[in-house]
Amino acid sequence: MAEVESRFVRVSPEGRIVLELGGEEHEVELEGLELPQPPSQAYVEILNRLSRISRPLRLDVRSVSADGRIRGQLRVFGWQDKSGDVWVDLAHVLLERGLAHVAGTEFQEREEYLRHELPPREGESAT
Repeated sequence: MAEVESRFVRVSPEGRIVLELGGEEHEVELEGLELPQPPSQAYVEILNRLSRISRPLRLDVRSVSADGRIRGQLRVFGWQDKSGDVWVDLAHVLLERGLAHVAGTEFQEREEYLRHELPPREGESAT
């Protein structure tokens, strides 16, 4: 659909990210991720750090439900190097830390996300 700038507001009890877009708050689900329920403290801490980032977040909106919930990809400013700004897909961070899992559905970044996902720990299901 479109990439829009947004600001972090809070994490919902279900682990959804609440962002401010155009002066309104919207719940955002990261496309291609499944979150363990309830969300872990480490997950909430990482998301709460988003409020300290001075630059707006970049949300690539993939779909919007009838109730206004957005599904998309969220990128955050990582650093600046010689070639310019480097933006990081938040899903990569969550997958690499084992705080989320790749969803079983088809989506554009599926293969890329699978490369970033930690393998399941002993006793956990791979699905």
